[in-house]
Parts: sequence; structure tokens; C-alpha cells
Amino acid sequence: MVKPMTNTGEGRVAAVLTALADRPAAVASGWGLLAALAGLVVFALEPSVLEEGQILHVAQRLARGEHLYRDIVYYTGPLPFELLALLFRIAGEHVIVARLAMLPFMALAAGCSYALARRGGAGVLAHLIAAVWASAPVVLFPLLSIFFYTTIAFYLLPVGCYAAQRAIRAPRWACVAGVIVALVALCKQNFGVAYGAALLLALLAIPGGGRPQRVGAFAVGGAGIAIVCLGYYAALGDLNVFVFSLVQLPFQLEASFYAPFINFWPIGELLPEIRASAPLYLPAAVYLRGGVLLQPGWLVIAATQLLYLMPFVALGATGLLRLRGPLDPILWIHGASLLTMTINLYPRGDWGHLVFALPATAVQLLLLVRARGVVPTPRGEQGSRALTAIGCLGLYTLSVLVGTWVNTLARSPTFGPEIPLRAVSPSTRMKDLPRVIRYLRNRVYPDEPIFVARQEPLLYVATGTTNPTPYTGIVMAMRERQQREIVAGLDKVRFVVMSDIDQPLYTYYSDQLPAVQHYLERHFRVASDFELDDLSWIQVAERGPDTGATHFDFIDERRQGRFWTRDVDGHMGLAQDSAPKLPSRQIRRLLGITVGAGGGGVDYDVEVPEGGFFQAYVGIPAVVSMSDLHEHPGSARHAVSISIDGKTFRRLGTTRLADRGPDSARRWRELRADLSALAGRRIVVRLELIADAPMGEGALAWWGSPRIATPASERGR
Repeated sequence: MVKPMTNTGEGRVAAVLTALADRPAAVASGWGLLAALAGLVVFALEPSVLEEGQILHVAQRLARGEHLYRDIVYYTGPLPFELLALLFRIAGEHVIVARLAMLPFMALAAGCSYALARRGGAGVLAHLIAAVWASAPVVLFPLLSIFFYTTIAFYLLPVGCYAAQRAIRAPRWACVAGVIVALVALCKQNFGVAYGAALLLALLAIPGGGRPQRVGAFAVGGAGIAIVCLGYYAALGDLNVFVFSLVQLPFQLEASFYAPFINFWPIGELLPEIRASAPLYLPAAVYLRGGVLLQPGWLVIAATQLLYLMPFVALGATGLLRLRGPLDPILWIHGASLLTMTINLYPRGDWGHLVFALPATAVQLLLLVRARGVVPTPRGEQGSRALTAIGCLGLYTLSVLVGTWVNTLARSPTFGPEIPLRAVSPSTRMKDLPRVIRYLRNRVYPDEPIFVARQEPLLYVATGTTNPTPYTGIVMAMRERQQREIVAGLDKVRFVVMSDIDQPLYTYYSDQLPAVQHYLERHFRVASDFELDDLSWIQVAERGPDTGATHFDFIDERRQGRFWTRDVDGHMGLAQDSAPKLPSRQIRRLLGITVGAGGGGVDYDVEVPEGGFFQAYVGIPAVVSMSDLHEHPGSARHAVSISIDGKTFRRLGTTRLADRGPDSARRWRELRADLSALAGRRIVVRLELIADAPMGEGALAWWGSPRIATPASERGR
């Protein structure tokens, strides 16, 4: 038997919540205000370099007169971009404008979630449901606080559910639900399709009369927004590119977004392919505390696996309840939003997608708890009040703790005047990004074109520069067009920003855009006065002398190489090409070679062109990937040799890895040898690591972008 709670804190809260039941509009507004206040706690924290950076950068370009999809290639709906561009025209191009714009969305979602639950018969649990939404921006920080197309669509879902619930008695409200579905689709197309289909099914499943009217109004609302949008882009002359970008291009990109789903078994363990990219899968709070190199323990992984399981548990429980009899309308209606967010876990089921499914999961589970007794009993009501009081207090306490924690972690803004946001996570608290921003702001003129080569478009906004290409990052389904347009844009820039985050789930830049990679290697190098340290993961490269056209690329032609090793006695033997694929460093790709105790290398047959020369880079002693740290053998020399007869080799150049000054271990050093006297001859080029002392068997060595090239004057650009 549940005891009364008259003398407890929970009892007092429950009494207050019960007293508020007769003022639904005021209560809904109050929950909306609390959600906005929660958003204010974190709205000036943690710049999102990729997700938020894309929206800010594109909106800035639109505000200055460019056209989305015609001048800027993108593959999601126009609503977030065009809305922010409008706000930029009114209030100025500033990230704070975007962050403040999110607060009304947060408030609307929390208020509508309360109204939905209350009208749907959830009773006092409506307060706890609203509290879930109100606390989400803090508890699930940081993605739910940024201006992003998924975030906006996420906050619109409760609004559509509320309108659908009102349509049970007033079919005209279904028109509003249709409008919301269309707006969701104009944020993220797959959301709109899934949400629209699920909500339509809910409207059909609700018993009673009025189905034709509800469905008709729903269709009118959605079609009206679609017609307005199509008319707008037709008037701009961009209808064809609009349809291609939102319909055809996403299907072409689908496979490139795939990532394996987290494993549910063994409990507390991650499969190797997941562990290699653990920062993408585990909760953001884990890495806010310890950084991406943190190795989480059994309990953290097990708890995370449970969180990934919960959306499916909620959907499955709803299905089982339906087998027992008709579902309460609110379960159908809210189930539409849960299904939408669960579908969003495909094809990339990582934490950044799961975080948007968790609030809907919690709400659906609460509605299922309530649905066990469709006719409330006194004991059931008392239990609901207890659950609501404890839950609201718990979420309030958790919000205070998390909000205090992240604000304590936050550091002073260092991203320039346009991005006055305080860094929280270890990766953004590092000095790498501020160093890039500071370096460029001190050297570029206003609106000078630069190129950010990977996935950090926030840097355009932070440095006051422009993007000479139509791309905010890699669009993997458009390789040939993208390479052509980026290479043309690179001719206009003095500076390139290049990240060393080059992994399978982020894509290898050199594989996706090889022509761009070759252009960068030929024309750019890390700026000589750009400060580097041992942990630098992003650098500024400046245009340098044209280093000539590539005649033979040792990495591109890796399969032609004959790999070999030496044992401790210096005996040479053929070896398998067993080196792992390595990320690029400082614009140079890495040719990895597995060596023996006495060293090793690789031989290539090459025809020497007129004016030909050998060029490679050495000196980087370590390469960090997401799962491994590879350290180059230190007690060894790099050597390049040639042979005309394939038997006798003549050494052309050598350098010892240890022969370096204080800063040389952080930068590539060029190793170059003239081959022009052998023009027209076919020779063997040997790249070798010579051990000065016995090395560990199977050690990994590398060369940076080795090639045979010809002077620029002979081949041109």
C-alpha cells in the first residue's frame, strides 16, 4: 500500500502539481519558460565546429546573396538555413543570434508536451513528461542546445503531436499537424517522411468519427507548405537543383553515412569496430570529463548499451500493449515521434543520433506506465503523483548538477569575436582551434577566401573569411564534380586549414578527393611561422612554390612495390605488405612499411622522366589514430637508393630521424634527390629504413608522400 506523502518534500511537490491541474494554459507556459531557462544555462557553451558550423556558414552566405543548392551544395531541407539567414539579416551575423533562436523551440516543445500529455489523459504525469523536455538541453548537453537542422526538427515533433491530439475532437487541427510535418521534412527529409507516415497512421487508428476530415486537413496542411516551398524555388529558378539536392542526392549519400550499430552483447564490452571509434558512440558526458583518449570501463559501456536498447524497448512494449487491445490515442500519436527518432538511428546509430531519441523514449515509457490502468484508481493516482514528484525533483537536481558541472568546466571564449562561446570539452578547450583562428585573423583581409579542407566550417565564420567552393565539407557522392570545383577554388587562396583527423568513419580525405589531395601536396605546406606542438591536430598551410607535377606516386602505386625486411644480422627477405592504413599528417599521406629487427623497405620499378627528381618527407615520429598510437623507430635512418641493373644500388640521400632540432620532430623534412641524368631510363627506386640498433620485430615505419616529379616549368600546373 502506498503511504500518503503529506510530510515529505515529494508530497509537497505532488500537492502543488495537483493544484495546478486546473490551469493548463498557464502550466504549459510555465514549462515552456523553464525549458527556455534551461537552454539559457548552456546556450553560450561549446561551439560545434561541424554541425553548428555548417548552418552558420551557409546562413551567412545566404544572407549575403548566395542561393542554397545553386551556389552551396547541401542535402537536407532549407528551413534552418533560410530561417537563420533571415535572422542574420535582421539581427546581424552572430552565433548568439542562432543560439537565442533555439530558445523558443525549446519552450514550444516543453509546453506542447505538457498539453499533449494532459489532454491525452496522462494526469499528473504530464508534469514529468514536460520536465523531460524542459531538462533535455542541459541533461543531454551539448547537441540539444545548438542551432542545427536535426535539433529544430526534434523540437517540432511535440508540436505536431499536440496538434494531432487536438484533431481528435477538432479535425481542423490536423491541418496544423500537416504543416508541422512539412516543416520537419524541410529540416530533415527522412524525419518528415517517417513522422508524416506514422502520424497519418495514428490519425487513422484513432477510433470514432471524423477520420476523413482529419486525413483531409492533414494532407492540406502538408501540401500547402510543399506548394509554397516549390513555388519559392521555382521563382528563384532553382527548382531542378532543389529537387536533386533533397531527393536524389540523399539516396546517393546514404551508404557513406553508414556506421555499425553498437553491440548489445557481450555486456560491458564493445566490438573492435565500435571500440576503434568509441568517442562517436559513448555519451558526450564521458568525453566532456576525460577527452577522446579516455578508455571507458565496464559500467559505462553497459549503461550505454542499455540506453541504445531503450527506444526499441519502448516501441516493443507499445506493440505488445496493442496486442492486448486498442491503444489509447496518445500512445499512437506520441509513438509517431518515437518511431521517427528511432528510425533516425539508421544508417548511423551513434550517440549523436541516439541523444535525439532518448526524450521521446522516456515519454513513451511514462505513457505506457499510465496506460496500464486506463481507468485511474486512487492507488494509481497516488502512484502517479509519487512518480511525478520524484521524477521532477530528480530531473531538476540532475539539471542543476550537469549545468553547474559544464559551466565549471567551461573556459573563456577563444574563438574570435563572432564566436564568443565558452569551450567545455577537452577537444575544444585545447589551444589548437584558437591558434588557427588567431593566426588567420592576424593575416587575412576581410572576406578573403581560404579553404577549410575537411569538416570544420565554423572556422570560416570565426576568421571572417569566405569559402571559394560550394562545399562546407566532403560530399562523398559527388567526387568528380567536387574535385573539379575545389581545385578551381584553391587557385584563389593563400591559406588552407587542414585537420589531421583522417579516419574511416570520418573518411580518408586522400581517398575521397585524391585530386584535391595532390593539389595540396604540390602547392601547400604547413606555414613556417605557424606554432606546432606535440598534440597539434589541425594546422594552417600556406601556399608555397610549385613543387612540380607528379610522374609516379609511390602511395598510389603501392601494389607495384616489392616489400622486404632485414633481420638482426642484416639478411634481406621478401615480406607481405602488412602495414595498416595510416591517416595523413600535415597534408602528406603516409606510406607505411613494416620492418624487421634490422630494418626494411620497398622497391619500385620506375621510368625516369625528363628533369625528374625524387621527393619525400620524413621526420614525424608518431601518428595517432582513434584506436592506436604508432611510433616510428627512432634508432634508424631513412635512405633512398637507385639501381639500374636491379642488383647494385647507389644511395642518393639519407637522413636520421634523430637528427633534428627542437621543432623538427613536429614538422616534415624534405628528402630530395636529382634523377635528371637518368631521364628515359627504367630504374629501381629503393626506400629503406636502416636500423642503427636492433628494432622490435614488425615495427612500423613511414615516408611522407614519396613520388617522382618533374619541375613545374616543364609540366605546368
